[in-house]
Amino acid sequence: MLTLRTNNPAILRLWSNAFPSVAFETISFHWNATRLRYEAMSKNRNLVGHLDIKPSAFSSYECKEPGDICLFSAHVSSALDFALIGRHENAPVDAALQFDNARVRVRVSVEGWGSLTRILRHVPDALLAPKTDLDFGKAASCTPQSVELLREVHDAMGTTETLKVSFRKDGISFAHPNSKDDRFEPASVTSSSEATTLLDRAAIDYASRIILHEKPSSLELSLIDDGQARVRYLYPNAVLVYFIGAVIQDE
Repeated sequence: MLTLRTNNPAILRLWSNAFPSVAFETISFHWNATRLRYEAMSKNRNLVGHLDIKPSAFSSYECKEPGDICLFSAHVSSALDFALIGRHENAPVDAALQFDNARVRVRVSVEGWGSLTRILRHVPDALLAPKTDLDFGKAASCTPQSVELLREVHDAMGTTETLKVSFRKDGISFAHPNSKDDRFEPASVTSSSEATTLLDRAAIDYASRIILHEKPSSLELSLIDDGQARVRYLYPNAVLVYFIGAVIQDE
């Protein structure tokens, strides 16, 4: 069983928005004495993510024994969003959660407005995220100055379904796979080495949406040649990672 408490809205925003229900049906939670992890795979299976939160991020964190549970993403968001709606923005919040392997009891209180209690039950036979054990140690990587880079890609290339992503030592680009003249090249972003792959633009979009809710302190992008991409956001007490599968085009 795990019991935790937080009065930090930033943690609740991460929790609620990392895996939106429009793309991710369920979220798996895994906990032990040193880490709380959330894992999810998109409905079309081309985007996998995990969010690791340190116990120090919570005002209290008591783990009696390790465990795991799977919940509907929409149910998680609907319970936590009571603390995040606009009219509650400046009110102190307190969220207390009790996890076991069958259910999660959530109680969210907003000073001056009231409290909401929900029981979220385990979802059996859900679509679970696979183990992401790819080695990105030799992948091409970059650390853009702007953590909003992928939102720029969304705005610039929003009508292109598949993007040819190229990392080079002199810059990176996001282009239409069949037209080198239809491309977006961010300013002042260079890579450690070279790699090129095809990625689903919608998956890039979902991997960028957390920026609209909670900005990270840094962003790291990694690319395996003709393979997957990794998007890594660093927060003060958390790490959010997305793995985007490569698009395989028919010959």
